[in-house]
Amino acid sequence: MYIPEHQIEDIRLRSDIVEIIGEHVRLSPRGKNYIGLCPFHSEKTPSFNVNPGLGIYKCFGCGKSGNVFRFLMDLEHESFPEVVRQLAARAGIVIEQEEQTDDERQKQSRHDAAHRALAAACEYYHGLLFSPTGERALRYVHQRGFDDAVVTSFELGYSADEWHALHSELLRKGYSEQCLEDAGLIISRDDGTRYDRFRGRLMFPIHDALGRIVGFGARTMEKSHDGAKYINSPQSLVYDKSRVLYGLFQAKSAIRQLDMAILTEGYADTISLHQFGFTNAIASSGTALTSEQLSLLSRYTKNLCLIYDGDEAGISAMMRGGEIALSAGFDLRIVSLPPGEDPDTFVHSHGASAFASAVREAGSFIDFVAQRFVSQGMFGSSKSSAEAIRELTRLVALIDDTLQREFLIRHLAQHFSLREELLYAEVQKWHPNQQGLSSRRSTSSDRYAASARSSVSAPISEPDAAENRQKSVPVHMLAEEKALLRWAIKDQSALGVMVQEFGVNEQTFPTPMAQHVFKAVEHAVHNGVEIASLLGNEEHLSAEEQDVVTELLFSDEQPSQNWSKFDVTINEIDITLLIPNLLLGLELEAVQREIKDLLTQIREHHDDESLLVRFHQLSKQRTELEQKLRDIRTDEEEE
Repeated sequence: MYIPEHQIEDIRLRSDIVEIIGEHVRLSPRGKNYIGLCPFHSEKTPSFNVNPGLGIYKCFGCGKSGNVFRFLMDLEHESFPEVVRQLAARAGIVIEQEEQTDDERQKQSRHDAAHRALAAACEYYHGLLFSPTGERALRYVHQRGFDDAVVTSFELGYSADEWHALHSELLRKGYSEQCLEDAGLIISRDDGTRYDRFRGRLMFPIHDALGRIVGFGARTMEKSHDGAKYINSPQSLVYDKSRVLYGLFQAKSAIRQLDMAILTEGYADTISLHQFGFTNAIASSGTALTSEQLSLLSRYTKNLCLIYDGDEAGISAMMRGGEIALSAGFDLRIVSLPPGEDPDTFVHSHGASAFASAVREAGSFIDFVAQRFVSQGMFGSSKSSAEAIRELTRLVALIDDTLQREFLIRHLAQHFSLREELLYAEVQKWHPNQQGLSSRRSTSSDRYAASARSSVSAPISEPDAAENRQKSVPVHMLAEEKALLRWAIKDQSALGVMVQEFGVNEQTFPTPMAQHVFKAVEHAVHNGVEIASLLGNEEHLSAEEQDVVTELLFSDEQPSQNWSKFDVTINEIDITLLIPNLLLGLELEAVQREIKDLLTQIREHHDDESLLVRFHQLSKQRTELEQKLRDIRTDEEEE
């Protein structure tokens, strides 16, 4: 599918990058930018920057960067055309595209087709729930206490108790059997016949974070049913249960606003909590909590309340998930409900205020584990007590935050009447490279001296932490090339001066990457589109080249804002003086490279006088260029 370039630019300009990224990352304003925790790597201090003026983002921790297209491509692992279509639909733009040929239709992505089939299945199931066929299912839904508003919000549905109801309906709508298999909606028998996977069940559509249907959970409504109470969509082209959190699409705004998520075990638990006003509730989609799910959740909050059934299997799952959450940097609390209760039954029986109290009284995960050890009698002997303490210190060692570890160690020491030094030593055994474990032993004067030493550094630009971790442009681009490209990208008038007054062109740059980036920048300016439009689509620039452009867009030639505190005057840079300096630097670099190659040839052919003549010519040229550069710098210093 070909989408005209001017329309891609229109879609980009009408897509608010702060709003779209803000649906996945908690952003806070800082100057002209917004910052937040990077969704592409684990971090404690925000280094992910979004510049709404330029329409770009960059993480100064891991180096990820781009425009709104690239963000969604990397986040959702989607193709460029698919992301463009999504944003066009969101902006209400009808994409102009050439009529597709039969070959192009055959090449239509199986991935995209599976998404469409799942959306059609959801619509079919939801409609069936409110039809005469679904009367019994709707009555069951109401008996469970779900009102029509929450049923509509979560798009609950009903699958007819027939072998081919959905199969026939979607075939009639033009979906292929291959597509339905890709979506996990039908099952193939050994003889090649196919039938509906879900029959006679209440359907719970599973959305990804963007709101697309990726699968279904299906519950039987019969207490005497011989099969499993729940069956779920299989792993498919579009569904990986370890990477999806049920209800996150409906809950993400509340999670971001409240800065906390409530994690339940089941679909019904999540829906009931939403109905009672706890719209930050989600579920782990029928799987133990995974690192991928936590990575997804960390885009919205780092505070998590776990609620699991009180049976042994539920507690074991919670223990495994809790360790992963601690390692991922979550502040983890455990909500305790009375025996035999789950969030669904509790909130319907006791009401919203009682559940809110349970959430407020939630204890830390470490306290939960400690209390579990006490209830199991592990503190009945010195040997089992030591085992329990070692397990608790192992969990504490998973926490990166130094202060949090300090408080937990102190809390455990007081609770079990132990010396803090012993607990510090045990934590150190589990994580010997952990910093700060013995900080409490240092004297106040030691800490003051360390603080004083760190405070006498030179002024640096804000945000300090982000800039100190900044990933630089790849080393196979020269400093002079980076400087020229920076000006060409950030100032069109400077680009005009380079080209018209100094004859800068693609061949001015020694390295292939710089040549390609300069050519693409010229193309964008010539066609009247913003440089940020080059990002996302690898038709113009490779992913690595796009990273270079984004970093140069984010780079700032202005001095640190900290210098404004001092009574000094800083002259503006004169581009007509800077360009000759940079060009001389590139010329010198080219001469030095040729000299290096020539020396290799001379060693192999030492009797060739022409090589020696050329060597002396280049040496003289190098000396002259070096003198010119020194003269320029002397003039600048005198000014």
